[in-house]
Amino acid sequence: MAFDHFVDVVKEHPEEAIQLATTVVGVVLTALGFAAGGGWWAANTLAKAKLELLQERRDFAVLLGKLEQSLALVQTSEEADAKDTF
Repeated sequence: MAFDHFVDVVKEHPEEAIQLATTVVGVVLTALGFAAGGGWWAANTLAKAKLELLQERRDFAVLLGKLEQSLALVQTSEEADAKDTF
């Protein structure tokens, strides 16, 4: 149930979801980078992480589309009973 809600939120607000994820990753990576004394490393790692998150978002959108298509093909037992078919 919680995952369904998460998927609905991501589908309704994909840009906000990716911005939030990017911000969280950026804050963590920046903190780790400065703690280790590598400001440039943190900035470079953050840029790579943002690109990876954008690609993961695209991949996730494709996966959601495939799931939606496959779910539309699935017939529930109630639907089958109503049509007297299986």
